[in-house]
Amino acid sequence: PLIIPPLSWSWVLLAGALVFYTLADLFVVRALATVESSTNALIMRFITVWVTIGGITLYHEAATMPKLIGVVFIVAGSCVLITRGNIRKMPPGIIYSVLSTLFLATAFLMDKTLVTKFSIPLYTAITFITPSLLLIPNLKHPIAELSKELRSKGILLPVAGAIFGLYMLCQLFAYQIGEASRVTPVIDSSILLTVFLGIVFLKERSSIPQKIMGAALILIGMNFIR
Repeated sequence: PLIIPPLSWSWVLLAGALVFYTLADLFVVRALATVESSTNALIMRFITVWVTIGGITLYHEAATMPKLIGVVFIVAGSCVLITRGNIRKMPPGIIYSVLSTLFLATAFLMDKTLVTKFSIPLYTAITFITPSLLLIPNLKHPIAELSKELRSKGILLPVAGAIFGLYMLCQLFAYQIGEASRVTPVIDSSILLTVFLGIVFLKERSSIPQKIMGAALILIGMNFIR
């Protein structure tokens, strides 16, 4: 059924979630302009840390020892990629990527409350479409740039959009029935595939040892949290 709450704090919370989703999308795009997608995918696993902390503090989810150990491993794995041995020379793309994880995790935590107030298909549509519309003014020549992307990418853009929309829908259903601190690590278990595809198909061959070490530590951490 179509569920729309009356005018209440739910709408204020929705507005906040849309702002954080928009900021996350903006910083991810800026990060990918200078950071390899496989590196960005590993750093994005920092979301699990923020969501675990938020789930424990805001939703009173159990602060078990495995969760805390998992957070330590994920932070260690991410730091291998973030610092690469020199924290003073972090590229701007890495900083953008880390900031996007904070914004996205905040939006995910808001989702945990909002999916009980809205019907999930409606909420998915709102959170999927609205940030994209809000980012259009960020383009210098919106119509020309959008037309160019549609011509150059062809069928790939609508296919990618459909896949991401299904991902969002499944994620929100998961948040509705499960703990936020457990749902996010399961979703993020696709990390190995993302890194592998980036290395093989996108030829992202830099810092492969760090990527492998970071991925291993992050996966160990996710296993503890699950």
